[in-house]
Amino acid sequence: MRTSVYMALLFLSVWAPLLSATAYAEQSAMMIGHSTTAISDIKRAQARSIFSMRANQWPDGRKITVFVLSDDSELHQDFCRLVLGLLPHQLRRSWDRATYTGRSKPPIMVSSVEQMLRLVAKTPGAIGYIPSNIEIKSQDHVQIIQTI
Repeated sequence: MRTSVYMALLFLSVWAPLLSATAYAEQSAMMIGHSTTAISDIKRAQARSIFSMRANQWPDGRKITVFVLSDDSELHQDFCRLVLGLLPHQLRRSWDRATYTGRSKPPIMVSSVEQMLRLVAKTPGAIGYIPSNIEIKSQDHVQIIQTI
């Protein structure tokens, strides 16, 4: 009896993290940008700077427009944790600080992934995120921005 309990605990301690990592991979988010954005990959620190509203221009001088989902969206929470390495409340705090000091405006809040795709596609210089399991087509006018 004791051996079976130990074996079950050993099984769970080995496989549970792997199973949860697989679940996160399926729920994970990826950054997208307008198709004319000249950047196809970005460092995590640069992404944090953009999404926390500290950076407001692309290297070519074009204005960055940031689109996000609501704080309680599971996709937003996954994006913050897995892509930016932040907690959602940390990102919110930086938006509030930037807005309060007049340094920048908060990002534009969208209500759905479809709206995110549509607005990023029609806004030059835009950046946002979508679930990683969505297939991007050439007619979507967006590109995937990899985190390096």
